[in-house]
Amino acid sequence: MDDVLPSSFDAIVIGTGLSESIVASALSRIGKTVLHIDRNAYYGSRWASFSLRNLQTWISTLKEKEQLKLQNTSCDMPDSSVDINPHLQEGESFILLSPHDEGFSNIQMSYHHISTNTTDERDASNNTTSNVIKTEQDQSPCDIHEERSEANDGINKVDEDTGEVEETENKKETSENKKETSENKKETSENKEETSENKQLDSNSVMEATTDSAEELKEIEVYITSEKTSENVTNNKVTEKWTVKKFEDQWRRFNFDTAPKVLFCNGDMVHLLIQSDISRYCEFKLVSRILTIFQNELKKVPCSRAHIFNSREVSMLEKRIMMKFVKACLENSPDEAMKEFYDRPFSAYLEEKFSPIARHYIYHGIAMAQKSTTTKEGIALAQKFFSSVGQYGDIPFITSIYGVGELPQAFSRMCAVWGGIYCLNLSVKAIVIHEGKAKAVITSDGKRIECEWLIVEPSYIPDDIIESMETQIVNRAILVTDQTLLQSPKEELSLLNIYPPEDTSRPVVMLEYPPSAMVCPTGLCLIHFTRQGEADPKTELDYACKYLFNFEPIDEDKKDTESAEGDTQQSNDARPNVLWSLFFQVKSKRNVKLQQSLPNNILVTSQPGSEIDLDFYPGEAKHIFETMYPGEEFHPKCPHPEDIIYCSEEDKSTASENDTYKNESDSNTTISESLYPNTTSSSTIVSDSDTLTTIDSLSDMKLDD
Repeated sequence: MDDVLPSSFDAIVIGTGLSESIVASALSRIGKTVLHIDRNAYYGSRWASFSLRNLQTWISTLKEKEQLKLQNTSCDMPDSSVDINPHLQEGESFILLSPHDEGFSNIQMSYHHISTNTTDERDASNNTTSNVIKTEQDQSPCDIHEERSEANDGINKVDEDTGEVEETENKKETSENKKETSENKKETSENKEETSENKQLDSNSVMEATTDSAEELKEIEVYITSEKTSENVTNNKVTEKWTVKKFEDQWRRFNFDTAPKVLFCNGDMVHLLIQSDISRYCEFKLVSRILTIFQNELKKVPCSRAHIFNSREVSMLEKRIMMKFVKACLENSPDEAMKEFYDRPFSAYLEEKFSPIARHYIYHGIAMAQKSTTTKEGIALAQKFFSSVGQYGDIPFITSIYGVGELPQAFSRMCAVWGGIYCLNLSVKAIVIHEGKAKAVITSDGKRIECEWLIVEPSYIPDDIIESMETQIVNRAILVTDQTLLQSPKEELSLLNIYPPEDTSRPVVMLEYPPSAMVCPTGLCLIHFTRQGEADPKTELDYACKYLFNFEPIDEDKKDTESAEGDTQQSNDARPNVLWSLFFQVKSKRNVKLQQSLPNNILVTSQPGSEIDLDFYPGEAKHIFETMYPGEEFHPKCPHPEDIIYCSEEDKSTASENDTYKNESDSNTTISESLYPNTTSSSTIVSDSDTLTTIDSLSDMKLDD
């Protein structure tokens, strides 16, 4: 790396979190040279998404550092041996940076309702190809997340002598397996038995199965969507027994977010994704329902006008009042009654105007307000909510498939396309200061790299040089459960705000992801809990977790006895079982201001907090960008490949001259010969029509609904 890495850049970005990646992408897009580095071996910093195995490695590393810290033992990285002084020139000083992110604590990972017995594992392997669920007819639905293990468990093989498809292990062939009489084509229907009521695999999928290998048969399963799978799964499903080995064999199918968030469909992040064309690097899924708890019962929150009118919980008179409220929010035309309550609690206004169920829906499910929320703030929250309804569906939120950690990677990819250089596993030992400016950095491999601007993630900044900052203690829990919280004929991505009775001022936000979000294997659900608070995460999240989910195994004999006595135990038994859990706590730094004596070309970003959406971070990144290069366009729209006209060298100068005098009707686009220009390429000439973000741009976003 020393031989090829340039010695100076316009900007060095330290940390690959969301704000840093947005800034790096914007700088690279306007032709600035960018070096983007991270001390970790993965992208995302605190926004990362981990597979199960990588998460376990991450946890082990954090626990080792935490243990060494408790023992007052040095846990410095190998870069501690780097000597700064040889890299300094006359009149220069330096600031040492933190070698580790010490913001994580109280990490506790556990298994629940899951067997560790080898005997149970052998028994489970002989049951069925599906690791989790069966249909009513004991037919295992096709598992799009099933992984091919070393023993080839659960994968059908082709018998070369008979030309039939047979199953491995102790699984028997069913009588429905048939030979294909033409050429070498064979039916794959034995992968998924279907009754006359279930849909048949289409003929194209059947014809794709050949005798070449069992891997081709597996590919047919992979392309069947989980939505189609969920249609064959009834609410009367039978849950099979999971083992630790079976769970960990699916490690690639998990994507655990360290900072789970959603995107408002009409929010700043979605606008930025469309404007910059970075949406082409991601896929999104609509949050399909917002839940709330009213009188100890889970209910769906009516979010759109159609939902409100179709709700059976709200009377006709209340529907009219709610519709007036929706209209006032959308048109930003508050009536006199609203203005009278502007400085009073939002809950007081709702209590004055709405029935209990209607104000519950607005307060808990729509505005998602807190005890300190004023009426003016609550109306603004409701306005933001309703303005996003109808953009992609009746719910105002979308989220990234494969986890929110995909978003920093998408911006990083855009930065790399336009010439940015990325170095992981590389840290910064010190910042070199000269004449009141940050002139260079000294890396962990002992190299000096100069820069004009330095953007830093807060975990690198030592506390003793910070003048002021906002600090949040965020408690997180990640659960894997054996079924969804509220049964539905299809897979649902759910959002729920819970207000624990001991402190209703700090709600708990729950996000429930189905397998179709590509974050867990088929048959399981991934649950995220987030709450701000000073206590340890299990204490802060105990009420919400245990109210909704069952952590402890239940004795079957005792369960039957207690169920006969009343409905309470039966209700508790209906809760989804937790198979695996992770609790941890994060200290988040936001709005960091360095000491006034420090250089003003060092800009510090913010870490993810307890908020539910991502709209804070595009605004922060834009502010940093405009501080560095005022007057430059923030994330100009990229030219589409089909709009590119390639030209010779002598035509480039002519195109550049025409750019000055072009009129609005000019529709040609000319760029340099490279489809992926670097920072030294000639400027891109884009027509006015290409720089506009119109409603047609929304179709570029990949929406998995």
